[in-house]
Amino acid sequence: MNGDQLQHEIDNAGVPLDQRSDYPYCSFDAEDWAKAFVLQNPGFDIDLARAWFAAALMRGYDQRSGTIVHEFLAWLSGDIPELHIIEAPKLLESWVRFKAKRAEGGAQS
Repeated sequence: MNGDQLQHEIDNAGVPLDQRSDYPYCSFDAEDWAKAFVLQNPGFDIDLARAWFAAALMRGYDQRSGTIVHEFLAWLSGDIPELHIIEAPKLLESWVRFKAKRAEGGAQS
């Protein structure tokens, strides 16, 4: 987080999300995004907007999560090539199990 963003967050500490100047960009809630979208596009079905934003937000989250794992495995196998052949599939399997357990509430992030 750069200094400008940090100062912005400090200035907006305690301000309800829907009253912030950067709303809905500060939210990862599809409901917030759908409400803001429908305000600018009256007559658009809020349920359809909510479904679209929920899928889009999760796609972005999943994309970034997957990228981090693949970057880590690429780095690891780049430094130790034999790990790519032997251990990378096991590491990826372990990561998938961990994510599933965390999604069920069984592991702390």
